[in-house]
Amino acid sequence: MKISNQLGLTLGELILAMGISSITIMVASTFSVSTFRSLRTAGQRVDVGIDLLMINNFFAGKIPSSGGPNLPFGSFIMIEDDCKSRPGGFPDCDNSDRLSLVEQDGAPTCSVIASQLNILNLERPTPNTCCLDGRDHLNRHIVLTNGANFAQLFITRVNIGACAIEVAAGPLAGNDNLPQPWVNLPANFWVGAQPVLVHIDTYWLDREAYILSRFHYTGADRRGGENFQIIDRVYDFQVAAGYDFKPADGTLTDTGDDNDEWLYNAPNTAEVFNDVPQSLIRMISIGLLLGAPAPDTNSVSNTLLNGPRREIPKTAVRGRATKFALRSTAVFQ
Repeated sequence: MKISNQLGLTLGELILAMGISSITIMVASTFSVSTFRSLRTAGQRVDVGIDLLMINNFFAGKIPSSGGPNLPFGSFIMIEDDCKSRPGGFPDCDNSDRLSLVEQDGAPTCSVIASQLNILNLERPTPNTCCLDGRDHLNRHIVLTNGANFAQLFITRVNIGACAIEVAAGPLAGNDNLPQPWVNLPANFWVGAQPVLVHIDTYWLDREAYILSRFHYTGADRRGGENFQIIDRVYDFQVAAGYDFKPADGTLTDTGDDNDEWLYNAPNTAEVFNDVPQSLIRMISIGLLLGAPAPDTNSVSNTLLNGPRREIPKTAVRGRATKFALRSTAVFQ
């Protein structure tokens, strides 16, 4: 028997084997990189989803707690759709929205017995006492209500001796429901009204820094307060309002256009509810678009409620609109 002494590969076979191995390694490497990028993007989307859940839980605690037993519906919510800059340091919103919530601070202790321009005379329990309780009313925000009429005002002066307060327009004066500007109201228009002390928060998005913040009004300046950053990497903040009026049956119809019972929920539509009182507002929808850096992700466009399309390159984004019922309302759909 003849035994071959060629125990290895020929040069040609070796070159062929090395070529196949290189191709296999390249394919495996490409697959691994692709898989890693996909997993990284998926992980970032999960992180964004967790952030969305957390911020929705935050609003789930804030929106239902707004208002109070002495505040009519409509008086404790102001939505600024496609908001512009306004006094207090709020910038233009770049097609996003602002939301202001008012929360009652204790039961009112006074009623107005006379009013003239910006001076409100209050009742006296006895000839020598004033109905104002021990709390400091100076430099406090109030909501004054008289039937369907209400105004958000700021107390600039307290005169215990005369049992009177002087007021100025508050930061949410644009939300007032009055037959004419409050400074032009006839004498004694506010007779019988109760000044309700309130806390006010405005939620706004910095479209340059992509930070959603809460501004809490406090201090001697009617527009002064303190800003608290809530969460970053927020690319859009949209707010819609649901009214129970067509018909008033406890169900808020939402068809995503201008023929339903939701205001500011229809894209590319300038919605206006004519002759629908603010007192019929029952729910708020919050639309949030959050993201996380993702260099390997293409630009993404998202639209929330009546907001614009947002082009966000190299970012993993996720958006959601969530509805919240207001205080003391039944279950709405």
